[in-house]
Amino acid sequence: MNTRRFFEAMNEVSDKYYEEAANYASKRKSRSWLKGGYMAACLVVMLAAAIYALPNFLGQHGITISQGQPYLFGMVVKTQESVKFTVSLTDRTGKNVYCRATSVGGGDDWTRLEVELTPQAADPDADLRICWENAGYVCVGAVSLLPKDHFHGMRRDVVEAMKDLGIKVLRWPGGNFAGEFNWMDGLLPADMRAPFQSYLGLETQPHTMGYDFSEMNTDDFIALCREIGAEPFITINPCWNTPDENAAWVEYCNGDVSTPYGKLRANRGHQEPYNVQFWSLGNEFGYGHMEGDNTPAGYCQIALENGKKMLEASPGLSLCSSGPYPNKEWAEFSAKPLAGISQMISQHYYGYDPHYTDLSTVEEEYNRCMASVSRMRELIHQSRQWLEPSIRISMDEWNVWYAWYRPSSVTDGIYAALVLHMLMEEAEKSGIALACHFQAINEGMLCVKPDHVSLTAQGQVFSWMNRWHMGNRLCSASQEAVITVDREGRVSATVVNAAFHRKKPVDFSSFGPCSESVLFSSDTVLPPSSFTQSNVLDQAAGGTLQMPPHSVLFLRF
Repeated sequence: MNTRRFFEAMNEVSDKYYEEAANYASKRKSRSWLKGGYMAACLVVMLAAAIYALPNFLGQHGITISQGQPYLFGMVVKTQESVKFTVSLTDRTGKNVYCRATSVGGGDDWTRLEVELTPQAADPDADLRICWENAGYVCVGAVSLLPKDHFHGMRRDVVEAMKDLGIKVLRWPGGNFAGEFNWMDGLLPADMRAPFQSYLGLETQPHTMGYDFSEMNTDDFIALCREIGAEPFITINPCWNTPDENAAWVEYCNGDVSTPYGKLRANRGHQEPYNVQFWSLGNEFGYGHMEGDNTPAGYCQIALENGKKMLEASPGLSLCSSGPYPNKEWAEFSAKPLAGISQMISQHYYGYDPHYTDLSTVEEEYNRCMASVSRMRELIHQSRQWLEPSIRISMDEWNVWYAWYRPSSVTDGIYAALVLHMLMEEAEKSGIALACHFQAINEGMLCVKPDHVSLTAQGQVFSWMNRWHMGNRLCSASQEAVITVDREGRVSATVVNAAFHRKKPVDFSSFGPCSESVLFSSDTVLPPSSFTQSNVLDQAAGGTLQMPPHSVLFLRF
């Protein structure tokens, strides 16, 4: 079945065509067709290591539940005959039952069972228990447990926290995941999508064994972007997906109902085009770990073929090319030939990861991390030298290296503050069009736990930088200090003291009386740590202030 017929079939919403679509997805490349769990960013139930099973009984330990919170339970099953299922949330022993519901279903084809559960008690270590009465076989596909108020499978509190951060551009599906991703899988129900194995197994959660289960599709991603006020930035897979398939993705997002894929989107409940402006032609080609031709000329040919087809589907897109920038050979034989279709090039940078394993070297490790900000600036300047003036830089991955594998710390927060200041200073001078932090959830800005979400030190900096400077006119910027003015004439300033031991005197008496003054400080830079927020307006009344080591000061006049 070719691509065009596949989408025509999807428009008919027939079981026959869903079956053909599933066959289509399963034949792609050499991926395993696994019936994995439909995971949400909240309570995850997976048939993996944490699962326990007995005759007529299946369950999972370690579920965090809230009292009075309704949850939607779903399960895909195939049975020998109709079966009565009982689903319960209990304590670890199974003796205290917080809620229970029954459902009858099953048969010789896959069936989805759904019940609502509302526990009468909270428990951070509850059990999910699934029992059935009839004899015979029970095949279990996907199992999910979601709060009833979820947002497209995502926790509401996490979505609200992302909104509060002020994220203006959100990149998806990555990253290395983009090299394994096929957008067409998202047209199938979540429990029918083919999972894919990440290039690096350590990039996924431990219990998934290196697999990602493709819970988010294009419609979910666009909904998230709209909800938090961000522009979507989509990365195509130029090697596994053909130029026609990637152009189809563009048409699905931006085409009106007169186009085949615009009609498909409308038939799926989204009448108006999404109007996605930013698209990346792959991720990190040239480093050797992405499948496909990683030579400048080879990648250039692939990018040209895809970019031209995508622009035919939606003229005026802002396209971003990939490569190991800064690299003179790639600038000459890839970026320059692509200048006619691609206005941006992707650049990634991760600062030095401090190895806080020896207390005697803490200061040295901390200083190496801060010094790596200057290296980031040097690489931006180097790229600028080799690129055409019309080509802008998309700094679409940056963070402290391996920040996602350890608890966050004030070190990461100070680093983030310096980078944000540097990017504001360099944006116009070096032609930086976009900058995307890698990334919000559990890898930098937000720490998501089963029962709550909180800002990390990086998140604190991002949130306040957004509050202080977003939408303002830039007056002056350096790595240590940024000053902006809003439309009402209010002056906002942020100052960073990145020193490990030294205090930093700040004189702002020339700006007049200070109306707000907030200090982010900490006694330690070691993980886990975050900033203590203090109102220091009284201390700032005289127009001067002593900043403690590794701190950030916010001033408004």
